[in-house]
Amino acid sequence: MNDVTQAKALIEEIMPGSVSEDKAYDSDDLLIYIAEKRAKAVIPPRANRKEQREFDRDHYRNRNIIVENYRIVKNALASSTYLTTVAFQPQECCRDG
Repeated sequence: MNDVTQAKALIEEIMPGSVSEDKAYDSDDLLIYIAEKRAKAVIPPRANRKEQREFDRDHYRNRNIIVENYRIVKNALASSTYLTTVAFQPQECCRDG
């Protein structure tokens, strides 16, 4: 399943000020839906789009900062979960009984 097919469902219940996504989300259907919600679409156009459209490049650059910080937190949480569930469990040789 392509991510863009689920994008409308993700913003259906909220009223975002803007929606920032990568080129994979550049679909006319999604752009119209975002406009109907009176939000700003910060989605760069695909290179093969017949009519290129403008988008807020500065706003899009800020999206990358958020995505990178999310990745760092996600990896840290995954590591801490691993450490508490696997690395610090008593080994067979150390268990009583």
